[in-house]
Amino acid sequence: MIRTRSQIFSERAWNAIKKFNVKLDGEENKFVTRARSFPALIHNAGACQAWAFSHEKDTDKVYPKVLNYVAFGDDSGKSFENIASADLKEYMLLSELMMEAAQWIKTTVGALKPEE
Repeated sequence: MIRTRSQIFSERAWNAIKKFNVKLDGEENKFVTRARSFPALIHNAGACQAWAFSHEKDTDKVYPKVLNYVAFGDDSGKSFENIASADLKEYMLLSELMMEAAQWIKTTVGALKPEE
């Protein structure tokens, strides 16, 4: 059975929460905040700037790890690390992948920790 990219990303986002031991509890949870706001950050600032912001602000680097895992899986060897040096065609593809992965992380966090 062939699965769509959305189905794959959805499954990876769900699994990444467990794989990286992401804690979703607590009132001021940084991961939950980042998951809910990151798609808007990509849209407003661009993928390269959003990635750099996440690396600077997320001292534990959990969100960037989850984002890479959702977009590329475990064994591809690819990541968003070199997005700043990508040519335009590659940047556009990476931006699209980042946005879709971020949306699935946001959806998964919303399912596991609904807003009150």
